[in-house]
This record gives sequence, structure tokens and C-alpha cells, in this order.
Amino acid sequence: MTELGRGCIYYMKRFSPELAYYILCSDNRSSQGDISFELFFTVVDVPCDVFLTFGVGLHVKILSIYEGVAYDFMSTNELITNAGEKIIGIENSIGGLAPVILDELEKPYYMNKKIPHYRLEREIYRQVEGDERVRSEFDTLKKEMCRIIKHGGNRKARQLVMDFSAGLSDACFKGRGIDLEFSEIQEMFYQHLYAECILDM
Repeated sequence: MTELGRGCIYYMKRFSPELAYYILCSDNRSSQGDISFELFFTVVDVPCDVFLTFGVGLHVKILSIYEGVAYDFMSTNELITNAGEKIIGIENSIGGLAPVILDELEKPYYMNKKIPHYRLEREIYRQVEGDERVRSEFDTLKKEMCRIIKHGGNRKARQLVMDFSAGLSDACFKGRGIDLEFSEIQEMFYQHLYAECILDM
């Protein structure tokens, strides 16, 4: 679970190394809005409002509840429980669509600026993860990141990644077609590592 702000929580569950389920639960009653639940089955990423426009994967609106609106005599608690059961039912049925989502990432039906940025971010992460020269240090970094994030130390986690990535050579990235400022490479590596770690805590 990660809280984005007052009344906005994402629940997360990994499906595979590359895909995950994200459930957005939002409570907008303070502004006369609704309580809503939405399911995303998409690539591993940091959950945020970008999910609503990213376009890769599945986005299912589960339920929207407004105060004072009757739902066949069901209480709010019953509605929320049933929404959870619906999410579980969908989760148990849509795993077979994983190859479709991964194909969509490479050949999007709807291209936007986020998709190529995400693909680059993921490629940078994969290159570091797959580099045998830093494998042991990378594994240690990831474990420590998970521990720090779990205890709310996001600034410390970011600094840990910056210190680790400072020891990498930008030449190895440029040799694979990633021609960016090294500070951009560091930031993109951090973003994807963070997304991985919040699923693995």
C-alpha cells in the first residue's frame, strides 16, 4: 500500500517481474465527491495519476459511491466488501492478458510521451540489474532500499541510489544507445528501482 495524499491510496500486488495490479482507492467526500475504486493491470511503475492517461494495460472502474445515493439497500461497508470480491474475481481471470500488455508497451495502440520515457527508464534499470560486475552491490542496494522505504525514508533511499549510481560509467549506457546526461540516467534508474522496491517490501 502507498498513500499519495489525503483520501488517495494505492494497493499493489506483483503479477510477474514486469507487470503488477494496482488498485486506486479514493475518497473525495470532503469536496462533495465520491468514494471510488479502480483497478489497473499494467507495467511495474510508481503509482500516480499518470496511470489514468498512460494507456498501456487494463483500467477497470470497479465502483463509485456517492453519499445519499441508494444501492439496492446495501450499506457502504457491503458495497466496499463486494467491490473487493469483484477485484479478486477480475484478478483471477485476466492473467492471460499479460502478453497483450507487454506487446502493447512495445507497439502502443495510443502513443503518448510517457511510453517512450518509461521504456527508456526500464531499459536503464535492466542494464544495471543485468551487469554482473555490480550484481552483488545491486542486490544489497535493492534490499536496503526496500527496508528504508518501508520505514518512510524516501529521501534517504534516493540518496542511497544516487551514491550507488555515481559509481556506474555512462559509457556503458551510451554504448547501448542511451545518450542522456548522466544525471538523467541516475534519476530514471532511481524511479524504476523505487517502483520495483515498493512492490517487493
